[in-house]
Amino acid sequence: MSYTKHYLTIAALMTLLLATAIVTNPINVAIAQQPTTATNESDINVDQKIDELKAKFPELNSPQGNEVKDLIQKVLSLDKEQALKVLAAFHILRNLQEYKEISSGSTNSTG
Repeated sequence: MSYTKHYLTIAALMTLLLATAIVTNPINVAIAQQPTTATNESDINVDQKIDELKAKFPELNSPQGNEVKDLIQKVLSLDKEQALKVLAAFHILRNLQEYKEISSGSTNSTG
């Protein structure tokens, strides 16, 4: 007699589990297919970040086209810690510039 109650309980739990799986899967598929909105575009003011980086690290301001060559000469005159900071800022600046190009629809990336 007690086995019957156990079997009914197990059957009820299996039915509940199966029903949950059947309902949850289409919901997850529907959520995954919804178009995503790019929230980063409104959160990042790229021009402002570029200006902030250039103001904080004046070594990144290069009027000439060969920025990397100029930057190497400037970094060689700095101490090790400051040089590492300037190089990290340079990479951030490059990424921001590439992000700006991609956001504007240009496909010319530095790759």
